[in-house]
Amino acid sequence: MRTIKLYHSARHPNFGDAACPLLIERLFNCKVEHAHYRNAELFAIGSILGKVAPDRHNRLKAMLKNLLPEIVIWGSGFMYRPAPGVLPVRRFKVAALRGELSKAELERVTGKKFPVPTGDAGLLFDRLLDSPVEKKYTLGVIPHYRELDMAEYKNIAAAVPGAKMISVLSPVDEIIREIAECETVVSSSLHGLIAADALGVPNRRIRHSGKVRGGDFKYDDYYSAFPVLPEAPLDLEDAVKNPPLPSAIAAGCRITRTMVDDIRGRLLDAWPFK
Repeated sequence: MRTIKLYHSARHPNFGDAACPLLIERLFNCKVEHAHYRNAELFAIGSILGKVAPDRHNRLKAMLKNLLPEIVIWGSGFMYRPAPGVLPVRRFKVAALRGELSKAELERVTGKKFPVPTGDAGLLFDRLLDSPVEKKYTLGVIPHYRELDMAEYKNIAAAVPGAKMISVLSPVDEIIREIAECETVVSSSLHGLIAADALGVPNRRIRHSGKVRGGDFKYDDYYSAFPVLPEAPLDLEDAVKNPPLPSAIAAGCRITRTMVDDIRGRLLDAWPFK
């Protein structure tokens, strides 16, 4: 069985980071070993392309890039737009990128074209659901991990009958199951939204409070892989004053199962370790 050295953030036990190695092991019958980004051979889920092309100049790292192993990128994206004139600090190959915005930024930084598919591999999170579930909740409320203690999200859940708070710091299998048990979802966590799309749960983004790094870029990047744009995100304060109705979320969701399946097929075809 092949062992793949995967970089993902281990600083926080966050949902997307924790789910990434589990997903790769299940999909591709391999063993995943966490590696520091300097020694990794694969970047997958996450806003981690700043480790390849940083958002600020670092000419010394760019000069030393040939001393580090080459990375394969499969579905990663940028957290921020890299600054003008930034140089790559790693050697890399690209199998897939999270979105068209990250693709455009990587092409700008390198001066090269990357004719690769786009889509977040979190759209395969449905493969981590071990058994069918029944719907239990009208609405899942999923704050970003930096916002878990904010009363606003708890107030939204309390105002909607049958709603449930979902923590992105829970075990991965628990998060997947709880999202699948919801009829609709609102989330400021990107991978809360992505998991809902993977599981066919209508959802809408809540624009976060400002505690989350990166602003809108990573969300816009994710959605740029689809042929449609989602509804505009809900403002957090407005959502507290006028709690989102599950029926309205379901009616306004524009991402379809066919769109998700198309991206999933392209990502699986692009898997680089065959």
